[in-house]
Amino acid sequence: MDKNFIKEELEKANSIYDFIVIIFYFLSKSETNAYIKNYYKMMKNKDFKKLIQKLSALFYNFFMINDGGTDAFFDFKQMWLDLYDENNLETYCFATLINFDQNYHCNKNLSNETITIQGPLNNSLSDKVLFFNNAPDGYFSEYFRKNGIWEGKSKISFNPSSLNSNFSKFHIVETTYIGHYKPKVKKYNQKIELDNNCIAIIPCENNNVSLIFDKETRTISAEYKSEYFDKHLNYILNTLKILDEDGSKIVIFPELFLFPNSVNILRKKLCEKNFKNIKLVMTGSAWSNRTNCAYILSSSGKLLLSHKKKIAYEEYKKADGINYIEDIEIDNSFEFLDIEGIGRISYVICKDFLSSGNNCFCQGVMKSNIIFVSSYTHKTNLMDTTSQGNATQYGIATVLCNCCTATKSNDPESLLGFMIFPKAENKKLHCHRVPLQKQDEKCDECGNCYPSEFR
Repeated sequence: MDKNFIKEELEKANSIYDFIVIIFYFLSKSETNAYIKNYYKMMKNKDFKKLIQKLSALFYNFFMINDGGTDAFFDFKQMWLDLYDENNLETYCFATLINFDQNYHCNKNLSNETITIQGPLNNSLSDKVLFFNNAPDGYFSEYFRKNGIWEGKSKISFNPSSLNSNFSKFHIVETTYIGHYKPKVKKYNQKIELDNNCIAIIPCENNNVSLIFDKETRTISAEYKSEYFDKHLNYILNTLKILDEDGSKIVIFPELFLFPNSVNILRKKLCEKNFKNIKLVMTGSAWSNRTNCAYILSSSGKLLLSHKKKIAYEEYKKADGINYIEDIEIDNSFEFLDIEGIGRISYVICKDFLSSGNNCFCQGVMKSNIIFVSSYTHKTNLMDTTSQGNATQYGIATVLCNCCTATKSNDPESLLGFMIFPKAENKKLHCHRVPLQKQDEKCDECGNCYPSEFR
């Protein structure tokens, strides 16, 4: 790439994030090994070492002394350009990324349950590369290290640039690997420790919802009995109360579990509660206005994340001779949640999990640690197989909650749900399963829930 590119682009940069992605993009088009090797070689050179010391002081002043605002950034940029070494440009740029990573800090003085958007934070090259903070260290990161497994080997990556492997506090994704999605990474500023009995899978049905098959449009939609709205909402709150007393921290409900437009009322009700243990409520989804949407709420009703279903459900009715498809509008937003103590989580709905594109996006591009799935399916065998692959090959856990109504078939492979985690033995990853086997009893909102234990 023409060396004039970087100077011209850097002159246009309006933020530190623009600045970093421009440098990253420039280096990603260069011969990576050459400038990395040269960096460590040049560190033995006294003059170069002095240059790097000035660069390090420049970053330190920007992050620790100045407020990091616009004026501070433009002062920083000018001083960086004054240090500009055209003869060792790639090496100087790599040193810039290294020093950014060493000095880059996040504001720790945020109140609990505050959501901050973690990326993309750049504007200059947003059509080419996106900047994201790395996920905080989660349970599995620490677990792998303790058991002698290098996490990088167990995580699939679809971004071939080896530059990212040099940084611990940020990563940059080329947009060609994101496709048509617009990802947002949010941060939940409260630590959650994973321990026994901390994740509860509640495969209850909302027996006040039914699927509607329209022969004219060949579509599937959902219809709710609105007169049972209050009863169902009370059921949710009573269930959460019981699970809170049982010590559960994360609760997940199945697809089509919520009434339309009930999430805001549920949020208000949660705000009135004072749960001791529950931290996150994965509400399951509601079908409304051609949208199948699920939410993650904090225990006090804060809306942390929403996910609209991406892959429509299809069903062939032999009696009608018609293949019906779920009538939903597909948007391209995709949200992730970073939680200290857990890592980065994805939350998807049913067939979303079986889409190879979605799976690669959540796993390899955005590097999720745990994928939560709310579903309504008669067959969980494919989800089971995919989850085992996630655990043994990539070190990713899966938690699936299936509606109990959906398991009322003769298929022995239809489960109420499961948790599948990576387990380390002899420095290799194995699969640890906590299944919820098919039950003959009808749930029918009777309170006969089946929470699983994380072990």
